[in-house]
Amino acid sequence: MATALFYDEALNGEEILNILSTNMDREDQTEKLVSMIKKVVNNAEAEASQLVDDLVCFTEMIINYDDASMMVLKVVLKALLEEMTPHPPVMDNAVICRLGHRLLKVFQSRMYSFEAYATNIWLRLAEIYEVEEKFVEAAQMLGSIPIETGTRPYSAEMKFRTYLRIAENYLQAGEIGQASHNLKRASFLQTAAGCEELNTRYKFISVEILDRSGKFIDAAQRYYQFSMLPTLTRTEKEDYLTKAINCTVLATPSQKKTNLLTALCKDDRCASLPTFAVINKMFKKMIIHPCELEFFEANLKDHQKKSVGGSSMLQKAIVEQNMLAASQLYKNVSFDVLGKMLGINADRAQILAAEMIVDGKFQATIDQVDGYIYFNDHASGYVDQRVQQTFDQVNKITEMIFAAHPEWVAQQMANNAPSSM
Repeated sequence: MATALFYDEALNGEEILNILSTNMDREDQTEKLVSMIKKVVNNAEAEASQLVDDLVCFTEMIINYDDASMMVLKVVLKALLEEMTPHPPVMDNAVICRLGHRLLKVFQSRMYSFEAYATNIWLRLAEIYEVEEKFVEAAQMLGSIPIETGTRPYSAEMKFRTYLRIAENYLQAGEIGQASHNLKRASFLQTAAGCEELNTRYKFISVEILDRSGKFIDAAQRYYQFSMLPTLTRTEKEDYLTKAINCTVLATPSQKKTNLLTALCKDDRCASLPTFAVINKMFKKMIIHPCELEFFEANLKDHQKKSVGGSSMLQKAIVEQNMLAASQLYKNVSFDVLGKMLGINADRAQILAAEMIVDGKFQATIDQVDGYIYFNDHASGYVDQRVQQTFDQVNKITEMIFAAHPEWVAQQMANNAPSSM
């Protein structure tokens, strides 16, 4: 093996080869090699690039020496990794990252033997990138750990924790698809991991993905459930309650939204929240004016402020809400008046009304010639809907009775059958 050249005088290629090649006691070999590492990393005059080059060259020498004792290598490499934490005079996060990436390349050709040390480096780099809010890089480091294909045994809990952490990082980076993919991989490990703390973390990530994916009503329902968890503090419960309100307001009109509006407005905890006024007016099907939304909008998350079709998600939700409110107030109204009421022009009001009618959000007829919308009798429609829902529930109950007690049903039908003449 050719003798390596080092910048730091503490490292000498010939001396390293002599230590590895002689019949020196393993403890003495280990002590001398570890001593070299410590002298290099504590050299106040060393330049960062030279320090990295020296440590990488040192590592290549010792792991590529054919007759090197694996026991000695393990202790020496462990000592090197222990130095990869921020400390003076030179070892900061930037140096650790450069050194870590270089060492991973060194281990690549012999990953079978050095997977444990590579894993340690991937985890360390992920921690640094998380602190620096480089979330994609952090996720990539964690995703490099061969937890499914490696030679080391990884517990179900470790795999579950790693996939959740990857999902969290991608979520922070706004990579919703990658976050969902890794959360799905984590879902297969829930039972095997058997960790309640991680299961709760899984649920929190899941609802965040729903929220960031624009599935606001599903997210709102989960947030509201979280707000009632007995293990949370009062502040945490209020935070989830506020998130539930925000997502409910942003959700498109539906029966789920109506049910959740009812639950939130009847929940005494909501009345003291600053966002309650908006959701209360929405529940009562009252017109909500733009001036009432300033505080509410300021408290939305960045992903909830995105524009869709030239309008923010909040503006779209409020316009739909006000359209529904107008349908409760008027039998008919011109699109000019409706547009002014909604804060949009008449053409946009007509397009929105047509979309909502097609989606079944309310029943109405549009007269394009005169520029009017005629709202159907929502009271009778409501009654018809409730009657249909009641019939559906009765049918479901009947089917359940048939399935659970077929013999009893058959007997009752026989007893009530009309007698033959």
